[in-house]
Amino acid sequence: MTTLESERQMTRDEIADYLREFAAQLDGDSTTSAPTLSGGSDEDDTRITFMVGNESQTIDPPEAMTFEVEVESDSSLVGTGTENEVEFELRWTSETSDEDERDEMEIR
Repeated sequence: MTTLESERQMTRDEIADYLREFAAQLDGDSTTSAPTLSGGSDEDDTRITFMVGNESQTIDPPEAMTFEVEVESDSSLVGTGTENEVEFELRWTSETSDEDERDEMEIR
């Protein structure tokens, strides 16, 4: 299992821009680019690459998948305030194909 995570403080506008860019890449519109997302190089390439520093993870979402939204609120008895969390999750199962085997991981 490969995991690529990034967590940082961002403004509402920055988060909205990131989600718009991801949505554009998911929809196949690669006319815009953000520094942490890159789409395929041609119209038939539906892959999306996430970049965190020198690490990257490329996904190729299918046409249909499971979309989950989770909203949590947790008020602490000890501390003050309530911690709120919203998670968006896309989930699918992919089969290994000959094309996947050609995209071998490289060490540079």
